[in-house]
Amino acid sequence: MAWHEIRGLRYLRARAIEGAGYLRRRRDGTDRTNERLRALAEKALDGRPLAVVDVGALWGLLPELQPIQSFVSAVGFDPDAEECERLNATARERGLRQRFLPFAVTGADEPRTFHLMRKEATSSLLEPNRVFFDRFPDAERVDVVDRFELETRAFGPLLAAEGIEVEFLKLDAHGLEAEILDSLDESQLRGILAVHVEVLFAPLYRGQADFPEVDGRLRAADFELYELKRYSWRRRTFDSAQHRTRGQIAFADALYLRGTEELSPDRRRRLAVVAALFRHFDLAHELVADEAALAEAVTTLASAHGGSGPWASDADDWL
Repeated sequence: MAWHEIRGLRYLRARAIEGAGYLRRRRDGTDRTNERLRALAEKALDGRPLAVVDVGALWGLLPELQPIQSFVSAVGFDPDAEECERLNATARERGLRQRFLPFAVTGADEPRTFHLMRKEATSSLLEPNRVFFDRFPDAERVDVVDRFELETRAFGPLLAAEGIEVEFLKLDAHGLEAEILDSLDESQLRGILAVHVEVLFAPLYRGQADFPEVDGRLRAADFELYELKRYSWRRRTFDSAQHRTRGQIAFADALYLRGTEELSPDRRRRLAVVAALFRHFDLAHELVADEAALAEAVTTLASAHGGSGPWASDADDWL
């Protein structure tokens, strides 16, 4: 074996060892961060679980909520009855306060056509815009393999009938988000502290609500936009594996948080927990600045999280 090959192997082995150490440090750091998040939640929530409602609950709670799942009371909605039962069984096994109901949630009680697609996670009550999808790889995932009628439930009245309160709302309804928000009455909207919502920028579904519609409704209800995790697609005719390109933004996961001026001290503490979960430590600190123990807990979290600078962004901010 030539020397340059030996040197190359030594380099690769050193990088592998270094990488293993990095992963171990990262795992240890994540564990410590999660412990600190749980400690913050225990102090700030004061024994009352954070009320989470998840529309489009496929695969369960958002990853950001999982570190404090023992401090969460969650209700999820998804039209897939088998997935709801699987999630319910998992919650029972783990002793979590989570239940999942097999309802297709919209803005009204009415029969609608469900479009089951080849990739189940893209299925929707709206028909896919295949002309747009055909510009990008793997367009076959939105092939409609079945259509069937189902009864949908109006979200706001359903919450009222089930006695469900909402502090953290997650919406992933493939273009129906605006009508779901419209079904909430004023008191239900006022009770919400945070909304994590999928917003569409490209014409993915026929009849969809676009980003401006969702954004306008939430801003009118005194929510402010804090985060966009953006997803971009690259044309299928371009070799993006070999050449760099930013592509076209298709959709994003948006985080909206309640305006803070009218919040009671208790609601400020609860919103601070949500802000810290999503690493908006500056807001979390502002919300609890007059409570020394909580403010210190937030700054400790911010220091432990690290990063490459004061405004370090996540590697997956643009996918």
